[in-house]
Amino acid sequence: ASSSTVLYGDNTWAAAGGKILQVQHDIHTGTASTTSSSYQDIPLEITITPSSTSNKILCFVNLASIATSGSGTSAMSVRIVRDSTEIATTTNFGYGQTTSTNYFTLGLHKEDSPSSTSALTYKVQFKNREANTVTINSYSGDATTLTVMEVAG
Repeated sequence: ASSSTVLYGDNTWAAAGGKILQVQHDIHTGTASTTSSSYQDIPLEITITPSSTSNKILCFVNLASIATSGSGTSAMSVRIVRDSTEIATTTNFGYGQTTSTNYFTLGLHKEDSPSSTSALTYKVQFKNREANTVTINSYSGDATTLTVMEVAG
């Protein structure tokens, strides 16, 4: 069994020998919609520079109040991209909802091993998988977020 330690006093988290070295967070509160079958940027982007090639980057995405159309089949794909490389994806999220507008929340997480000490840009993209519009942050006040953490390797 694995174990982890949380030390609240110094905000350090250790698991499997790693410590969080830096945390960056981006938030988008506006509505973003697409009917495109090509990936579109969600305005979430973080540039982080790892301090060692052995360090890992943890990415956490939370998409809030995703709305799929009620007029026909809707679905979306979401991915995390490092520079131009896809590192995580989910496809056909929300597929098959056709009788009324439906709302979902999606979490997408990935441990990345970029083997780099250069500046890396992480961003979130989405596309439509069917003919109907898909929307994030469809409720006023909702927020979609991207959090990126460097963990010592």
